[in-house]
Amino acid sequence: KALEYYTEALEMMKKFFSDGHPEMATCLNSIGSVYKDMGEHRKALKYFTEALEMRKKFFNAGHPDVATSLKNIGNTYVAIGDHAKAQEYLQGSAEELNE
Repeated sequence: KALEYYTEALEMMKKFFSDGHPEMATCLNSIGSVYKDMGEHRKALKYFTEALEMRKKFFNAGHPDVATSLKNIGNTYVAIGDHAKAQEYLQGSAEELNE
């Protein structure tokens, strides 16, 4: 049910915020989390990446939401077994928090 509600919320937000909005990024991140929990890592990466792009658009360097998106992508790559990509994103998350 969570996926259904998040998807519905995202569609409503798209109608009001054609250029995106920080809350849309939060919704995208939540959808990614649901897919990750379901073991659908490729779908999770799609939504986490969209959330990251949107957060970079709205927030300055060093914002914790950007770091969270990077961490979520990194952790998903860990689950997939791509440790090189995981390290890249997890290191990026740590660097983001140090800005």
